[in-house]
Amino acid sequence: MRITHHTLATRSFIIIVLLTMFAVYTAFVLARIQNRNSAADQRDIASQSDKGEKIDSTNWQVYTDNAYPLRISYPETWFYSADRTTIPEVYTINLAPEKDAPPIRIYISKENFVAVDNLKGSPVRIAMGQIATNYDDLVYAIKVGDNYYTFDGTMNEQYKAELAEIVRTARFDL
Repeated sequence: MRITHHTLATRSFIIIVLLTMFAVYTAFVLARIQNRNSAADQRDIASQSDKGEKIDSTNWQVYTDNAYPLRISYPETWFYSADRTTIPEVYTINLAPEKDAPPIRIYISKENFVAVDNLKGSPVRIAMGQIATNYDDLVYAIKVGDNYYTFDGTMNEQYKAELAEIVRTARFDL
């Protein structure tokens, strides 16, 4: 019986195939590690409510804006208004627990987020797998399509839990 020896070209081909398989496997493993770490860094908006307080939003009113694809829920006793005068070129939705109370504001812009420059935020999952940036549970920012949405609760800090629930109910798929 005769043992055949592989030519140099055959051995080189086998080595190249093995190295390529190793590189693909390594890339796959690194991608999984990165995805796992990224998912661990993202908290769910449902865990954002102030002091663990659970908010029942089943009887909340629903606001739908077709000009900007947005649907949110807000407490049924709250007051709603919208305007373009607060900040030029920005559509503003105001939600307040009382008629003259400072509102939670939702700013919608085609240009940029409102008032979050140079702030440090952290990613948080909201509805439909969307990722928003959370700034101290008082401001949430999310870009969907061409629109920048800034949910601002800084004027009414005692309603952090309601703000988190409003953001959690947000839908951008109209």
